Amino acid sequence: MSGLHVSNLSHAFHGDDVVRGVSVFVRPGELVCLLGPSGCGKTTLLRVAAGLEDLQKGEVHLGERLVASGATGFNLPPEKRGIGLMFQDYALFPHLTVAENILFGVKPKSRRQAWMEGALEQMGLAAFAETYPHTLSGGQQQRVALLRAIAPEPSVLFLDEPFSGLDVTRRADIRTQTLNLLKETGVATLMVTHDPEEAMFMADRILVMNHGRMVQDGSPDDIYFRPNSAFVTDLFGAVNRWAGIVTGGQINSPLGIIEASSFNEGQRVQVLIRPDGIRLAAPGTQPAEIAGDAPCRPAPPSVPAGSPVTQRQPGFVVVRARSLGRASQVAFRVPNGTAEDTVMEARIPGRFLPQAGSLVWATVNAREAHVFAID
Repeated sequence: MSGLHVSNLSHAFHGDDVVRGVSVFVRPGELVCLLGPSGCGKTTLLRVAAGLEDLQKGEVHLGERLVASGATGFNLPPEKRGIGLMFQDYALFPHLTVAENILFGVKPKSRRQAWMEGALEQMGLAAFAETYPHTLSGGQQQRVALLRAIAPEPSVLFLDEPFSGLDVTRRADIRTQTLNLLKETGVATLMVTHDPEEAMFMADRILVMNHGRMVQDGSPDDIYFRPNSAFVTDLFGAVNRWAGIVTGGQINSPLGIIEASSFNEGQRVQVLIRPDGIRLAAPGTQPAEIAGDAPCRPAPPSVPAGSPVTQRQPGFVVVRARSLGRASQVAFRVPNGTAEDTVMEARIPGRFLPQAGSLVWATVNAREAHVFAID
């Protein structure tokens, strides 16, 4: 057994349960992200696993070694666990140079001198080895803090929102550099983030938390394309949603027929689809298909006129269209059988900017239409 093993961990503050029976396993060389909204318990879980908070219930193993046990009250201090820690504020020592910061926890320092020089070069920091932290940009400080956490060759690395203080223009590059370095070291890494895009890019596995519990564990592809709840689907940004009744194993949605054979006949369900799962086109043309699409089946010709399905509508009225640079965001009205239409949003690759009041055809990619029961 190697890597990080957290078993049935629970933790409370002043009688309020913050983490509830969570188990986590991180293999050597694997990067696992804890993802969830603020207050869901992810940072508390990380801090307890790292030894910064005493474990109350459960067990924590680093490899074969037990480092914390709620049953016995045993909690090995973090400095004796052989782990690396990195937090949002970086906490670099202002009186030490970059090189001195990185090798602070290494004894003897000569053991990692060659590694440090190579890592500084790899991270674009070779010219700053003898400078002090206050002269560096936020991105440079972040990379120094990461190298300091890795320098002692920890068995497990804990990262708490490591990119939150960076500006958008630098964040992508620094994420890539960080991920490359972590993969080269082969260290088991547990990282906390509230940014779904960051988790998708960085993680081998994503553990989604809500109200102190683990609600889904899977690869980024599983979490995004096969969410197990409306909550997980919502984590990745705005969604279009509507309610429906299962009839004959399917749902007649405003944009076509969606398969729902796993639900009971007559069951009330909600359908969630992200804006980038909708395809739009001007009337008389066909919405462009993207490789891998599994479009919803069109409504059958027997559907009565006036039913809210795409093939019986002369088109959907555009409310607004905005360019986002690499994509266009288009809002359009969909009849829902009430006095007020539903406004849905689509995100279309490239430039597609129909005028407000004009008509568009719409289809939906069934792979991105997620159906859940309404409790």
